[in-house]
Amino acid sequence: MTTTSFPAVKMGYTVDVYDLRLGLTVPKKTTADLLLTVNQLFPVIATLATIRAWASARPIGLLRLFGHGAPGEVQIGKEEFSDRNVHLFSTLTGIFARDALLSLYACSPGEHLRPTIGNSVGPEEADIASTPSFTKSVARVSGVHVLASRDLQYYHHDPVRFGRWEGRLYVVSPIGDVVRIPNLGQWYAGTIADLKRAKLSDVLIDRLHDEVVKVHPDHEPRKDKEPIWRGMRF
Repeated sequence: MTTTSFPAVKMGYTVDVYDLRLGLTVPKKTTADLLLTVNQLFPVIATLATIRAWASARPIGLLRLFGHGAPGEVQIGKEEFSDRNVHLFSTLTGIFARDALLSLYACSPGEHLRPTIGNSVGPEEADIASTPSFTKSVARVSGVHVLASRDLQYYHHDPVRFGRWEGRLYVVSPIGDVVRIPNLGQWYAGTIADLKRAKLSDVLIDRLHDEVVKVHPDHEPRKDKEPIWRGMRF
């Protein structure tokens, strides 16, 4: 496993976690303050403990997990994250800045998500939205809003670049509210209204906007800075 750090930003630090099973070269330049790399030999609990130790004096405003995924699952570390061990996210309680966001950059972890707030909510979707899901559990246990998609995602190679989100994208609150937000650079007035109805702060809405619209507009990072590396190379 490997790590890297930077000066604090106004609304908290950014931490990126890459699972090397993506089979791609990890970027040398990044928008993150800490870059953590793991693989199938590194235990999930150790990954979370490393983040917590690093963040003990550095509140996290944005935590991004990059890995393969499936409905209700994100491949990070030895055991991977799923309903079986979602309780481990409680390890991160108390290390997040106010209005923090946890982004799951993976295929389909939000497969079972349906909006509970917004114009697109119908009776059938509302019924499905009331059922438990992995992504809702992550938000509830970690105590922060979670950004995830129901669809396949595509990475760009050498080095890894996430590019734009594909498909349906949702933000989930710690109390289980689900809002569908647009991708592909679209950001409508109705989106802001729905997010405010879900009681998201202006700071968190701005953070979401950066993640969805601004972060990878041309499949490239916005900042040229060398990250602090934490981890082990295998």
